[in-house]
Amino acid sequence: HIRHSAGRPRLALDDLIYKKHGITAHFGQTAFATSGNRLSHIVLTRNWNEFCTTTDDNQLIYVGTGAGRQRQAKLLSETRHSFPLFYDPKNAKTCIFYVGHWKVVTSRTRWLDPPEVYMKSQRQMYTELAFERFDEELHQAILNGENLETK
Repeated sequence: HIRHSAGRPRLALDDLIYKKHGITAHFGQTAFATSGNRLSHIVLTRNWNEFCTTTDDNQLIYVGTGAGRQRQAKLLSETRHSFPLFYDPKNAKTCIFYVGHWKVVTSRTRWLDPPEVYMKSQRQMYTELAFERFDEELHQAILNGENLETK
């Protein structure tokens, strides 16, 4: 079982941790949240990527096709810092969970030309993330929002 924070709606996380704990972008609809040319965090949904079940395993990420996704894939492939990873298990955008700080395993990044089909969708890039740490301060900030109204 993978350790995770309390589940929170994206808008509640904006109120709790945006511009704090290294979170530099809003919790919008995109999987790859960026600020400028820097990755802030990633929110994975189960319908586009399978979730790993332990931090001993690498998290696999397949990035879709299209110009916007190509920019995101390039940014991800060039990211060297660890970043917060969140899971959205129901793709409802109403409750997502922090599952730790992860880092791109650059030796495992592959551009797929031609694109490959993964989970019934064309994908142009594949990479793996390795678990680095679970940020207790970030976890506590999310947990302390327990009494926040859900937006």
